[in-house]
Amino acid sequence: LGFIEGAPRVSYDATPAEQRALGGFFDDHQVVDDLAESVTVRFSVVALSDAPSMISKLVGDKADVILDVDLDAYGTTSPGALALRSAGLDPVTIRRLYRLAHDMCVFDEMYDFSQPYKSPNCKEEPLGSGPVTRRKVADELRDVVDSAERASSITWTDARRGAVAATLRPFAQQLQASFNIEEKMKQFIAQPFNDNAGSVAGVGKVLRETIRRLERVRAVTAVRSPFYAPAELLSVIECQAFGLFGEIFGDGGALRYHDGVRANRTGCLAKHPHDDHATVGAFRHIETMELREEDVDDLFFSEEESDEVVEARFVNDGEDSVDIYWRVLKLETLEAGKETAFETTAGSRWSFRQGEKVLKSVRV
Repeated sequence: LGFIEGAPRVSYDATPAEQRALGGFFDDHQVVDDLAESVTVRFSVVALSDAPSMISKLVGDKADVILDVDLDAYGTTSPGALALRSAGLDPVTIRRLYRLAHDMCVFDEMYDFSQPYKSPNCKEEPLGSGPVTRRKVADELRDVVDSAERASSITWTDARRGAVAATLRPFAQQLQASFNIEEKMKQFIAQPFNDNAGSVAGVGKVLRETIRRLERVRAVTAVRSPFYAPAELLSVIECQAFGLFGEIFGDGGALRYHDGVRANRTGCLAKHPHDDHATVGAFRHIETMELREEDVDDLFFSEEESDEVVEARFVNDGEDSVDIYWRVLKLETLEAGKETAFETTAGSRWSFRQGEKVLKSVRV
């Protein structure tokens, strides 16, 4: 990992198969052949059931550890899932669609996350009584079902395609009325998703055993992500995570967070005493604006953008610094007389702000 003219870039040694796997994480313009100044990062992925035995071996006991916990591990929604919800689909239907698309287990309070995936404790979604070929899928649903199948990680049988079509059929009218619905379905199937409240405790149990085996933990960071952290589960997830930290590391210590972050939004900190807490200042990747789920269509699925990648170059010819925002995300503070450039999609929306005041909005 490194930077070229201030922009983050990645270079990796990988087989063609590994490159295809990594392709979903990096845009083409982010990958370069060589970096003059860089730091090498070892990135390992293990199954959750293997985490207690594997993570401590990978980390070792010689170096200090920063434990970074993404709260999405407990439960994850996505812009695609929220867009389908805004289109009229209910949570139960959305969960069934995702499990059907990927042949996934039902992650509920009965599922044992300490066991290997697809073990006897795996309960799968029923496919229904009879197969339905693509030709028999109703015309108004065919494009939506096709987009889901293309985004799936498995090969679909006619029976699976029929089960997806049957699940969507009661919502055919709402789906037709929702703009860009094929793209929403594609993104939903391609993105991570599991917002079942029943799985929070099971995931926490495995995380507890994993963290308990780590030596020399010197700091713990916790991250929640807009449009990925399920709003209705946030209190349960954060309280369980903070309880886990207190159980393993004890109460007390210092809590630090960046400007604009409501550290005690869920009220969990009252249950877990700490010695002091304070802001550590601003951070360019922290979004402090209020992001609403009902804005997901406009933020992620606007029909005004294209797939064409262009370079947008911005020059601050004013006397004061301004903040550059892509959609609702702050990317950089541009000082007076300075310029910067970003690669973006044609049609994307940008704005220049000072604090909460929008000075100017442009479409590239």
